[in-house]
Amino acid sequence: MKHRLLRVLLLSQGHSVSERGGTEMSAGEKAKAKAEEVVGRTVRKAAHAAHKDVLAAKGAALEARGMMRGAKERTKDSFKR
Repeated sequence: MKHRLLRVLLLSQGHSVSERGGTEMSAGEKAKAKAEEVVGRTVRKAAHAAHKDVLAAKGAALEARGMMRGAKERTKDSFKR
């Protein structure tokens, strides 16, 4: 799973042109948002299991930031259509 996320992040850095004529930066941003959300969730759960409250809060904040970035990208996509 870790290698797949890394591969998605690396592939998302390229700028290719879609059929609609725009750049596909939104797909890369969506991948970054999802990766941030997954990393935040993992940090939060691991810190919670180790009774590290401050680190758990940082993981929750990272997860929330990833969720908000994903929502932003979905909103941008809804206006493109």
